[in-house]
Amino acid sequence: MQEELKILRLRYSVLQEEELENQEKELTEKLKAKKEASVSCLFCHFKVLYVFCLFLLSHVFIHILNSIEKTAVTYLYCGVLC
Repeated sequence: MQEELKILRLRYSVLQEEELENQEKELTEKLKAKKEASVSCLFCHFKVLYVFCLFLLSHVFIHILNSIEKTAVTYLYCGVLC
């Protein structure tokens, strides 16, 4: 009877240890998936920011070109009329 009780306790301890290992694996996998999703989301934010910056730069560049064009037209106009 004592031996059977010891064996049952050992089996229970082994089962508890296996259960804890399984929980640890599951938590590790969830954490890994969450990190990957977070990195992926961060990458998307950077892509959006990059496109927005390109958009702003193109508008600034167009504005500069328009200013240069207006200045050149003004100089030419003054040169012809003056």
